Amino acid sequence: SLHRLVGRFPVGDAFISLCAGYLPYISIAVFGVVMFIMTDGKKSAFLRRSERVRHALACVMGLSVTFGVVIPGIHLVWRVARPFATFGWDPLITMAKEAPSFPSGHATFMFFLAAYASRHRHRAGHWLLVIAVANAFARSYVGVHWASDLLAGAFLGVCAAYIADRAAPKLHAPEGGGVY
Repeated sequence: SLHRLVGRFPVGDAFISLCAGYLPYISIAVFGVVMFIMTDGKKSAFLRRSERVRHALACVMGLSVTFGVVIPGIHLVWRVARPFATFGWDPLITMAKEAPSFPSGHATFMFFLAAYASRHRHRAGHWLLVIAVANAFARSYVGVHWASDLLAGAFLGVCAAYIADRAAPKLHAPEGGGVY
């Protein structure tokens, strides 16, 4: 278990705790910049407004269904205690003891961003994947998730991104330039 390393390297513990808590914010910033601000590679032309709106709607839809229906449904049927609650550890980050562990919401969210971005911005998607894996490692290290929580979250995130991306072409902006 990774938790055996906790306390041996205080500076490392602090860094990994920061990664466990703050890498999602870095992912959001990177995703926002690469998906909605950067160019699409054609003579430095920015994505058209309708494309940005389509991607935004696809992401909101995919994440809303995943976090509003799928994950709560799993929690109703299958509740898994967190490692620190099971073994009586003190986690390195603040976490509610009674919060369900399976699947990892952080992994679901971050792997969603990485998978969706990789379909449209390959290089950025690869960087977001590195950030997602680093966060998954950190969440396991600090004692708040089992490896199975993280793998299930990664799987859910990738599946949700695929479905959202497949649904995106069906999302159309209103004709006549109306309010999106």
